[in-house]
Amino acid sequence: MPIIDEKTATDFLYYFISHPLAEVNGKACQYFLVNRLYKQCGNIVYMTAQSFPPELTLMPDDANLNAIVISDKSGAPAIKQMGTAKTLIEIPAEYIRKNNKFSINL
Repeated sequence: MPIIDEKTATDFLYYFISHPLAEVNGKACQYFLVNRLYKQCGNIVYMTAQSFPPELTLMPDDANLNAIVISDKSGAPAIKQMGTAKTLIEIPAEYIRKNNKFSINL
């Protein structure tokens, strides 16, 4: 969902909170790739659960992508840089339950 101003940011938060995650991991990423929507975005934030979809590796190197996954693993959040424009952030659900929050500055 494109965010270009305060109103669209508020609309995104409402949409994000009121809709469940898709049953099949990677559908949104496939849609982005097929329609080349990454060319229209200055910064892409991709959020998912369980694991990163393999389609993320197909995103072009120049797509400014920040992917966040909430996983069943234990421990602290982990950040992995892939190239110059891709950042993968894994946050264990246990960490969120234990700390009651998390924040990411992109």
